[in-house]
Amino acid sequence: MKELFDHILKYLPRYFADFGAALAGPKSFIAARVRAETGDAFGEALLFLGISLALVVLMYAPLIPAEKDFWSVAGPHFVHYLFKLPLTAVVTWAAWWIVGGRAPVGPFFVAYAYLLGIASVLLAAIDLISNGFFKAFDPQLFSEYWNATRIARKVPDWEKTYADLLRRYDESNVAFITAIIGEVGRLILTIWTLIVGWGVFRQLTGLSKLRSLAALIVSQGLIYSLLRTNTC
Repeated sequence: MKELFDHILKYLPRYFADFGAALAGPKSFIAARVRAETGDAFGEALLFLGISLALVVLMYAPLIPAEKDFWSVAGPHFVHYLFKLPLTAVVTWAAWWIVGGRAPVGPFFVAYAYLLGIASVLLAAIDLISNGFFKAFDPQLFSEYWNATRIARKVPDWEKTYADLLRRYDESNVAFITAIIGEVGRLILTIWTLIVGWGVFRQLTGLSKLRSLAALIVSQGLIYSLLRTNTC
């Protein structure tokens, strides 16, 4: 355990440089990592992903209402991601394999780990900015809405039960601006993921843009089916 902790501390200063390089040029960055003749590319990719997820947890911490215990909220989400992330990685690889992609498993999952780490941090940053704005300018409505949405699935006729809260949310200018910030940020991140991030897998597999599109459709269909099965 001590060796692992020391390795994380040693890598941490380089993490931010790697993050910037991977964000600016993921194709060249990941290609250099998977082609390196020395070092553990897969281990470093997992370390990058692990630190990214740790940053995500820290970025969401300020959004949790003061009356809530941090780990009671973060714990279930962490367990959920431990199950979900490997599953979506395998599904993504399977989708490319179905349309003819035969990239080596190691480089493929190295690419997936880096791309997921980047996307997770960026998504958390978007949520921190948008919901941070909400919490700063209307803390009472934010706390009520946050608590209500966390129990939506457990309350029958949720919309009727919280009709007054939803009405105040719909009429709030702060909530409207929050939604705009969040949606614009997610749109930009989605475009980056589809064009730049997905292009990394296309480079690894050597497939055409048409087959890349087919892999995207297949992967989303498989992920949707798995998530729907999990929620039934």
